[in-house]
Amino acid sequence: MLEMTLSREAVSIAKDFCYGCSKLEKLVLDCPNLQSLGEFAFFTCNLSRTDTSTWNLDSLATLDGVVFKNSGLSGVLELPSL
Repeated sequence: MLEMTLSREAVSIAKDFCYGCSKLEKLVLDCPNLQSLGEFAFFTCNLSRTDTSTWNLDSLATLDGVVFKNSGLSGVLELPSL
């Protein structure tokens, strides 16, 4: 299992950032300054062990296309600024 915690200082995640990272099972996005998530950023990852209720995406303004398609992510994703 691979786990990733992004920096609280992150402001964007690029297109194809973890495209096809099938070993990525847990992702922590406590990123209050994150403004954009690029298209296909987590496409086909295996985020089945991810708890989105802990994510802080208060500044997110752009969510491109299919960021989490086929990622195994389930649950509710709160996006207060969108």
